[in-house]
Amino acid sequence: MAAEIYISKRCEYCMKLLMELRARPDLKGSIKIISIDDSPFPNIIKTVPTMISDGQLFNTKQIFEMLEESKQAVQQASSNQTQRQARMEEQQKSVESPDELSGYCDNGMCLGFSPLDGDGMDSGGFAPIDDKQGDFLNVKNDGYSNKSKKSADFDSDYEKLLAERGSMMPGRTPVR
Repeated sequence: MAAEIYISKRCEYCMKLLMELRARPDLKGSIKIISIDDSPFPNIIKTVPTMISDGQLFNTKQIFEMLEESKQAVQQASSNQTQRQARMEEQQKSVESPDELSGYCDNGMCLGFSPLDGDGMDSGGFAPIDDKQGDFLNVKNDGYSNKSKKSADFDSDYEKLLAERGSMMPGRTPVR
């Protein structure tokens, strides 16, 4: 059940309370504000502001004390959350530190890195570019450079299309 706070538009404490509640979005929806100037109110309301929550009455002083306590609790929770986020970001930075990288894994195979100064080249999974004796230079042609008739016909048709476009747009060279 939402708490009900009875106020009067003519009461300075009620206006102060409304300003405090407006600044607290965490309380939105949990408190119903009822103006005694506009709506009927129970006979048990003798002063304003008064809050009724779970059948208990709370006077002005108690309402402001509860708001202050909940405000401090929200601030403490927010501070704890900020500290947790800062710790997590620090841990994330330490994990992402390039000083801690010791290799690279791809397709289940982990490889080491070579130092930039050229000492101690790690050949695990790598071959020097000038290796004439290795199997790395015996690459089979995948057929792309020797065009099939179908591929050559497609290229020819594409070139014709570009030429026709060029003739349709005099003064502009076709894009190739």
